[in-house]
Amino acid sequence: MRALIKISVIVILIMAIGSSCEKDIVATEIKPCNLSNSIKSASNLHGVVGLNSSVNSYAIHVSIQGTYDSQDVGFVCNLPEKYRVDGLKIVFSGKYFKYENKDLQQIPGQSYYILELDEIQVEANN
Repeated sequence: MRALIKISVIVILIMAIGSSCEKDIVATEIKPCNLSNSIKSASNLHGVVGLNSSVNSYAIHVSIQGTYDSQDVGFVCNLPEKYRVDGLKIVFSGKYFKYENKDLQQIPGQSYYILELDEIQVEANN
């Protein structure tokens, strides 16, 4: 009987340790921005979060495949607080909308949008 109890305790400890090592899969609640007329959608794109100090807003930068200097820059209207970290590599899905800000200094090779997130998570290799 003691052997059975010891084995049960060991199994429980192993399960507890194993579950603490699992990736955090708790979904972050993302509130919609209630925008209309999206231009394009994003599905499981890899990007980097950054704060644009000229407009004081966080954006997700996505390199465009097949180019070496082009990026889509989505100023996020609903970025959860825990993802507001410069240089954070993330994977996300959402919708891009037209961005009109005459005060933003445009950089050649970058296209600017408002980005409404549907899903976001930290990239596994971050």
